[in-house]
Parts: sequence; structure tokens; C-alpha cells
Amino acid sequence: MRVSSKTKDGLDQFWEEVENFRSKTRENFEQKRINQKLAWTWTHIKEGFEELMFANPSLGSKVKRLLEDVKSGVTTPGAASDEILRSIRLKLEAPELNGDIQSRSSR
Repeated sequence: MRVSSKTKDGLDQFWEEVENFRSKTRENFEQKRINQKLAWTWTHIKEGFEELMFANPSLGSKVKRLLEDVKSGVTTPGAASDEILRSIRLKLEAPELNGDIQSRSSR
């Protein structure tokens, strides 16, 4: 593309290209920022969830035991995960864990 500031040749086409670049860059930035916010949200949820698991003595010890079983090959990651999730589902019905969840949500 040839552009001359003296004769103004190609100036309109140049600015059109600049605006197209800015628009595409802005859209890409905004989408990356949205994805970053979502990733941060899930990171906080996962960290909080892990904190809740280990804050409950019976669940925390069960999780630790199952993780050790995975490390030593006694059980598979899938089986350990299923057992942890099953235990969490049971705990979600328990009033003591529900109180923990409610107190965390008010932060």
C-alpha cells in the first residue's frame, strides 16, 4: 500500500486498515479478558471447594486417604474422584456443611 501525506494518496485506505486492526485487536482483547475473568472465577471456586473439603475432618481425612491410594496405585483417579464426589453429595445434605457454605458465600 502506498501512502503519501503530501498528495494524500492512499490515506483513506491506510486509515481504514488502521481502524480494522484496532477493531480486531479490541475484540480479541475483550474476549481474552472475559475468558480470564471466568478462569479466575473457577480458580476461586475450586480453591474454596478444596478448603471446604479439608475443613470437614471426616471428609478431609477421606480425601487424603483416597489421594494416597491413587499415588500408590491402590485405586484409580476416576474411582477416587467418584468416591470423593459421592461423599461430598452426602455432606451437602448435612446441616453442618451447609452452614459452612452459607458463611463462605457472605464473604
